[in-house]
Amino acid sequence: MAFDSLAELLAMGRHGPYVWSAWGISLGLLGLSLLLVWRESRQVRRMLHRQLKREVAARSEWAGGTGAGGVSRTLDESRDGSAAERVEKNES
Repeated sequence: MAFDSLAELLAMGRHGPYVWSAWGISLGLLGLSLLLVWRESRQVRRMLHRQLKREVAARSEWAGGTGAGGVSRTLDESRDGSAAERVEKNES
């Protein structure tokens, strides 16, 4: 072992305060970085969830309503998930 005792390990030949403070600052910054990334990802997930809810509500209102002049709009979903508008003329 490089050091004979725990005291020598902590002192590190008089360089202990520098070494251990560098370790502490590094670990603190890594922890802070992880915390900030976690908070940001939570905010993004919440924003995307709210946006999805708004889009679903808008689609249901849009697809269910009848426009002026008897034009009915529906939303067609393709296999890849993209939406295309289909306008049908109501002949009544």
